[in-house]
Amino acid sequence: MNINLIELLVCISKIIDMINPRLNLHHVRTAFIAWHLARESQFTPAQCRKTLLAALLHDIGGLNEESRLLPLSYYDNELNNHAAVGAELLASVPLLNPLSPIVRYHHTHWDNGKGAIVNGEKVPKESHVIYLADRLDVLIALYRTSDITSVKDEISNIIVGGEHLLYKPEYIDAFRKVSNGEHFWQSIT
Repeated sequence: MNINLIELLVCISKIIDMINPRLNLHHVRTAFIAWHLARESQFTPAQCRKTLLAALLHDIGGLNEESRLLPLSYYDNELNNHAAVGAELLASVPLLNPLSPIVRYHHTHWDNGKGAIVNGEKVPKESHVIYLADRLDVLIALYRTSDITSVKDEISNIIVGGEHLLYKPEYIDAFRKVSNGEHFWQSIT
């Protein structure tokens, strides 16, 4: 039997998101956004794939509705228990173990470079890309409208306003490039 890992994780992420209608396709959209940001940031194909896979499972540690809905505020805190729980879950599965550190730190703020290391451990760059993609999807959900292009400038300004403090500047540059076209916005709604 041949199993496509990406298709399997997309299926699992859709199941995870069934916990609440507000989460519908959150993981899939976050993965789509993160993959585009990683590619624009010149990640290697292997790093882009890891970013995509980790983004599909980034909230897997949210084992109940409360822990899943808590991070749906744009201004979250970095102490999201679901990230640590998710990292432990992934660490216990040999095939998914390499995604564990990415998921563990996917709510880490850049904080002018201080977010590059947490508790003496280097934060994977994929984590920072997923954080930006995750926050972008949260904003898209908050501004849910039939015409996302009517609010894209407002959403973009909020994201860009987080440069240096929340997000690494090079990933904001990537965001500016990928979000410049209408196609990007139409693809994520």
